[in-house]
Amino acid sequence: MSGTGVTPAVRLEGSKSENEVKAELIRQVLDLQNTLDALSRRVDSVKQENLKLHSENQVLTQYIENLQSTVGARFPSGVGGMQRSK
Repeated sequence: MSGTGVTPAVRLEGSKSENEVKAELIRQVLDLQNTLDALSRRVDSVKQENLKLHSENQVLTQYIENLQSTVGARFPSGVGGMQRSK
C-alpha cells in the first residue's frame, strides 16, 4: 500500500512541473507573438518610408532632367562653354 501512497504525490509533482512547463511555453509563445507584431509594424513603417523616398527620388530626377535640358538648350557645348576633361 505504500506504493499507492507515493504515486499520487509523484503525479502531483509531475503535474505541477508539467503545468510550469506549459506556462513557460505559453509565455514564450506570447513573447514571440509580440516580437512578430513589432517586426511587422516596423516592416510596414519601412515600406511606407521607402515609398515616400522613391516618390521624392522620382521628383528630384525629373527636376534634374528638366534642369539639364534647360541648360543644354541654352549652352549646347556645356555650361559656360566649358567641357568636362576626362
